[in-house]
Amino acid sequence: MIFWYAAGFVYFSIIYQRVTRHFIPQIVPMVFLSTTFIQSFLQSSRITLPKKFRFLFILSFFFWLLFPISQLLKLILEKLPESLSNIWIATSLLAITTLFLTVLFFLIIKLWPTSFEISLSSSAKKVSVIGILLAVLLFQGQKYLSWALHPQFKLKQISTDLGKAFDQAAIAGLWAPVICLENKHRAHESYPGYVNDEKDFLEKFKITHVLATTFFGGLENNYYWKNFPEAMARARLIAKYHIWKGNALLYDLHSSLENFNEKNHYEAEIFTLPETMPRYDPDSTGKFAAFGKKNKARFIVIASSAEKIAEGKHIVTFRMKKEKSDLKQDVRIARIDVVSREVNRPLAIKNILGMSFTQDEKYQDISLPIYLNTPLKLDFRLYTDGTVNLWVDHVRIMNDEK
Repeated sequence: MIFWYAAGFVYFSIIYQRVTRHFIPQIVPMVFLSTTFIQSFLQSSRITLPKKFRFLFILSFFFWLLFPISQLLKLILEKLPESLSNIWIATSLLAITTLFLTVLFFLIIKLWPTSFEISLSSSAKKVSVIGILLAVLLFQGQKYLSWALHPQFKLKQISTDLGKAFDQAAIAGLWAPVICLENKHRAHESYPGYVNDEKDFLEKFKITHVLATTFFGGLENNYYWKNFPEAMARARLIAKYHIWKGNALLYDLHSSLENFNEKNHYEAEIFTLPETMPRYDPDSTGKFAAFGKKNKARFIVIASSAEKIAEGKHIVTFRMKKEKSDLKQDVRIARIDVVSREVNRPLAIKNILGMSFTQDEKYQDISLPIYLNTPLKLDFRLYTDGTVNLWVDHVRIMNDEK
């Protein structure tokens, strides 16, 4: 069991992609070893220094230490310039730091007086075991408990929406089989060294859409852009889903949405935030709109201009709707504003009240004027007070010079 557990740590400490499911084989030795440790601890009367350490224990300690050290270094390297945080520098720092701490730990243990010991009373042993178990439940079980009390079914909702949005689609991506469970679309996976690693993959399977994830530095998304550059250059990003710690980007390889100017038109469903969900909506400009569920005050959409907007007078328009509610007409439900990272103040703000909408569940344009003295890159933001469900179709900015 010790060799099984140690071998697992060696393996997981050197591979780049450590998906949670890969740790499942470690559960068996962990259960046996932790049970054995607790039993031995409860039967012992004191804690003493070992006469000598086995090499396997030293090796296992080194590889185990790679995990917490890598998490600490990640927090530090993310704040450094990109030139100081590349993979080779990060790996070297990790190896040197871990080796130093391993040697330091065993030097301290070696130089510690051999007469050192701690007596264990029956109550102290019970309290220690219970404390360890509670700590594990607190730190490891917190996320599970949060999920169990507030389950989310994002993939199921995505699958259902895709079934309504498209007819007989062929979707590519590692998550394609999952998001096709609630619809009748075809699913095909492609990844180097794994499956369908062919240059004509898209043509062979007549792929119409790609759902590419951005986990692990955007490996899958980068794979499609690198191996199918022409198809991806023609494709249109039609939805951005926030799932767990990354994004799932939905591309339409044969998009026919050419009825607007991309330079001044921003589809809200590709500028979503972690608590905003792209949802199918037949009344939207495309097939999707950004949906902000009522629960707490937050930004629903932040649409950013890729290029600077020219100086002069402009009109910014948010196309949005609200669902039915019992709120009074004079209650504020949201706020729209325009900001620029180059200016330390909002450039335009407008509060949205219940009476701002003439009809529930029907899109309408809500506009605010803005005047720019100099060309700027802008962010168009919608902030909800969390009191009503809101849908945002798109944001437009048009020149208003007379």
